[in-house]
Amino acid sequence: MGNLAIRETLVGESAAMRRALDLAEEAAQSDTPVLIEGEGGTGRELLARAIHYTSARRDGEFVTFKAAATPSDLIDGELVGGRGKAGGHLRRAIGGTLLLKDIVEVPRGPQKKLAKMVRRPRKPGSSREDTQVGEALDVRFIAATDVDPDTAVESGLLDRELYERLGTRRIEVPPLRKRPEDIPQLTFAFVRQFADELRRGRVETASRAIDRLVRYPWPGNVAQLKDVVRRVLLRTRRTLIDAPDLDGILPQLDDRVPLEHMPFEEMVRSKLRGFLAKNKNVAIEGLYDEVIARVERPLIELVLEQTDGNQVRAAQILGLNRNTLRKKIALLRIAPRKSLR
Repeated sequence: MGNLAIRETLVGESAAMRRALDLAEEAAQSDTPVLIEGEGGTGRELLARAIHYTSARRDGEFVTFKAAATPSDLIDGELVGGRGKAGGHLRRAIGGTLLLKDIVEVPRGPQKKLAKMVRRPRKPGSSREDTQVGEALDVRFIAATDVDPDTAVESGLLDRELYERLGTRRIEVPPLRKRPEDIPQLTFAFVRQFADELRRGRVETASRAIDRLVRYPWPGNVAQLKDVVRRVLLRTRRTLIDAPDLDGILPQLDDRVPLEHMPFEEMVRSKLRGFLAKNKNVAIEGLYDEVIARVERPLIELVLEQTDGNQVRAAQILGLNRNTLRKKIALLRIAPRKSLR
């Protein structure tokens, strides 16, 4: 398939995306573990698949383990297995690649066992019979996370030894809002894809529609853009997608109050000025983190209040992935509302 396949699979000409693709191409040349960081919907699994299918392990199986979709009492057996043996997912991945999706969702017990397995794998073609915990397996490990791994380690969500082993190579997939120059190219690709699937023939996209897509902040990242394009093509039969075709599918930005128009920053500045004046030239341990937490906590609490505890809607308003919001609620010790879901 060659390295070119990675760039053929993943669209992006922005500097941030080119950097991620460069690192992915380098990763495909070895068997070392990879840690892919990025928000939900950015294409972390797609990048992991591209690494696998352009590597020497392309003929082996690509296995995805989703801890968030597995009951917690079954994770150990499904992944690591009992009595020191590799579980079902690890066994299937022998000779291939195992993607540990949302690694911080894996409980600490299985994480510690995995840390003993994640070593430089044996070369393809070597004996695959030895699957004892603590022994190197003929498995290429790739992990994905939507949480900053250093923060996850400090907060106890990620085992330090496992992080050190997985972090041999780190690739950050940028959120879509930080690479708006890629939105037109992505949109054209999705329009072609769904037009072909729906047997619609050639479908064009007007510049006004592209402009509106570029201005949207995309909290759901590339996955959300793909879904928007799919819904538009399902709803309209026209051969030209224009800005009005996005109405009712893409939220309007015109009626929103710009954050810079709020006197919020001056209020915070006033409070901090008084605090610092009283503690002039005194080193205050953890001041930065404490100030950020004091702003972040009420913001999340108020948005949850506004959505009656609906985390999905709150995450959309905040522009966060739902898993990220859930972890922040835990880390900030925000009391759940009665109807929280």
